Amino acid sequence: MPQQSITNVSQLQQTESQNHDTPINLTPTTAKIPPISQRTPGLSPSKYSVPPPTPVAEPQLPEPVVPHWFYLKEGRKWTPFSRIDSESLELASQAAPTGKDRIVPTDGGRYDVNLDKRLQHAIYWDESVSVVRRCSWFCKGSGESKLTPYTEDLSSQLEVFITLVFYLNS
Repeated sequence: MPQQSITNVSQLQQTESQNHDTPINLTPTTAKIPPISQRTPGLSPSKYSVPPPTPVAEPQLPEPVVPHWFYLKEGRKWTPFSRIDSESLELASQAAPTGKDRIVPTDGGRYDVNLDKRLQHAIYWDESVSVVRRCSWFCKGSGESKLTPYTEDLSSQLEVFITLVFYLNS
């Protein structure tokens, strides 16, 4: 049979019907193809699936320094407040000043701390006034066995400097 050029589906169907007794259906089907795990026994998609791409990690931010409050006992030794008292002092220090002194009771109400003046006073007996400090950075002098807290201003400067160094070196 001579070669013919076929230009569309109807011509193809006519040509095939001339060559064969049964016509061929060339219309598109909408049959669903089953997943590969159903077509091939023993092949599960999870067994051969590609793991999801690992997300690119953002640079970790430094954890903020959690300050603790100390008082200078008898003018010689920096002593930490209890965790409860330190948290109470921190919360009160974050509140906006009202114009009058912010007083926070500590040590079960036996002492009052004046946050604005950074002083601690005994309530029920005579005792010298203690200096109070919000501490986040400490130093140890030569020959000293105890840590001494830096002043609040110097601690703030250290925090800013260390954060800058962290970001610049990241």
